[in-house]
Amino acid sequence: MLAKRWLALVALCLPASVLADSNAFYNLSFVQDLTHNLHLRHRFNGLITFSDNRKLVKPLVESHYFVSLERFLAVTLRLPLIIYGLQKSIPEPGIIARKTFVFCTVRNLRVEQEPMFKVVHKMLDGRHDLRILFILNPGKQHKPSMEEIDAFFRWCWRHHFINVGLTYQRIEQNGNDNFTTYDQLFSYTPFPKVSIQNVTHIGVAFKWEEVDVNDVQGYEFRVPVFQDYAYAFLLPNGELYGIIGKLVAGFIENCNGTLRVERTPDVNRFNYHNRTLTWPARGIIDIGVHPFTQLIQKSGEAEGIIIMSPTKTCLMVPVLIPRPLDRFVGFVARNNGVLLVVILPFLMLGWQLLARNCSKGFFLAFALFNMQPVNENLFRRFTNAYKMVHVAILLSFFILWNDRTGALTRAISLNSMPQQIHTVADFLRSPLRIMVTKAEVEMYFKNELLPKALQPRLLVVNSSTLIKHRDNLNTSFAYCASDGAWNIASFQQSRLNPPLFQRLSRNFCTSPTIRHIPMGRNSPFRDNFFRFYMHSRLTGVYNKWKSLSFRKAAHAGFIQVIPEDSSFVSMNLQDYMVFIKGYWICIGICVLCLVCEIIWKNRVHLRLHW
Repeated sequence: MLAKRWLALVALCLPASVLADSNAFYNLSFVQDLTHNLHLRHRFNGLITFSDNRKLVKPLVESHYFVSLERFLAVTLRLPLIIYGLQKSIPEPGIIARKTFVFCTVRNLRVEQEPMFKVVHKMLDGRHDLRILFILNPGKQHKPSMEEIDAFFRWCWRHHFINVGLTYQRIEQNGNDNFTTYDQLFSYTPFPKVSIQNVTHIGVAFKWEEVDVNDVQGYEFRVPVFQDYAYAFLLPNGELYGIIGKLVAGFIENCNGTLRVERTPDVNRFNYHNRTLTWPARGIIDIGVHPFTQLIQKSGEAEGIIIMSPTKTCLMVPVLIPRPLDRFVGFVARNNGVLLVVILPFLMLGWQLLARNCSKGFFLAFALFNMQPVNENLFRRFTNAYKMVHVAILLSFFILWNDRTGALTRAISLNSMPQQIHTVADFLRSPLRIMVTKAEVEMYFKNELLPKALQPRLLVVNSSTLIKHRDNLNTSFAYCASDGAWNIASFQQSRLNPPLFQRLSRNFCTSPTIRHIPMGRNSPFRDNFFRFYMHSRLTGVYNKWKSLSFRKAAHAGFIQVIPEDSSFVSMNLQDYMVFIKGYWICIGICVLCLVCEIIWKNRVHLRLHW
């Protein structure tokens, strides 16, 4: 009873509009004037307060000299008011409007020591456009350091609270138990870098300016990248390329930002979650360039923005190349025909020079081609050297014709149309094994997204071994290929007919899932990035990036493009340069011989006249 009387006596000595606390009193005059000014400018349609001291809801002393923050707001602004404490309840949809003014009373600016920061982050997640005023009331004489204020505002930007103000009271003792209260006010701007603004000199005339995310004034975007040639990779000159890489780089350039690429050589598609996948959700980076789906392990810890085209993972198996009989004709032409074309002119020229009978050389060439030796009388008239040549040629054609007979036997005996893999039974009849990583086993086979009957055929290897075999299109194994991996394989074998691999669809695919690009759920860049992505799809720029990405990767040597296996290749000018150079060399030698002959003839003519 005595304590209440003393509190009432103190209340008579204090000014009106005082925020009651169990340890100290906070003069609300500055907050009242600032709130009125902001309300006139922004026209709030609702109020929210966060406070960990429930005594602030009900006045400590039943007197108009002591009012709580909540009663002060309800009486002065007469707007709908929602009160939250430390309980992390989820607000009903539609309760928090865009023009809601948020007040938060905290005792400490250190995030790890103040539980109210976790409540605010939980309750206002995704509402980066709200105006929030933090009131620091430590309950004792305490002036926060600039390090604490800087850490506080960096926490705000990490959770994308843009329109934030911080106020606290600095009390100076004047003697004779008198004191003077000074209200301090701070704000910050995120662009081009997080910078703190002491706006105490502006006072109650302070107003939040609209933050334009279309022009971030050189704000630095950290983008970690690993070499994923389907979506994002780095060229040797450090340029970010790939379908998603060009999309993100184009968006950063469009909003006047600065791209800071960070190499992550220890990360790949199979350990993606460990680093770059969760960074946007934790506020470490703003956006990532490597898309993910819900099939990736622990993807629930990540946040992203939807890319509309769905994706799925299917089994990629080798194509069993048929052995048509008409290939035998090409084999004979390459082996027997080339030797006949070489020997025929030599025999014709030889007999023309020796016996002036070119037709006999033609006859002997075709007789030898069909393994028919000449008669004994003609053979005896040959010189010993020509006898050796004749026997050697006859023996060569004998070997080639036997080789042709063996090739013909193989072509006829082999099945010209091998049975391709279409069903699980077809795969089990083949000797193929599926090369997978441990992560793929967990994603696809343990969850039965792919046929369980294929598990005995799994060959579990590390990620580097799998990437090496799959990128080199090793047809000794089958692989699990997502849309990105299959696009790479299709580009590699685009010059082959028939291709080395085919992608199975029926019974060998997972259900379609939506791709996401890593980005915080409450990122202020979210809407602008989605508009930029849709504009790139509608204008065709996205498809252009897709076609150029694989060419850039192949030109840099990242992707091996298998050349077409063709026996006949069109000759270009470079192929004829050998003949052209040889021709001009011969012309030069002839001209030189002619000059020498003329000089020699002139000398002989001069000697005869002398």
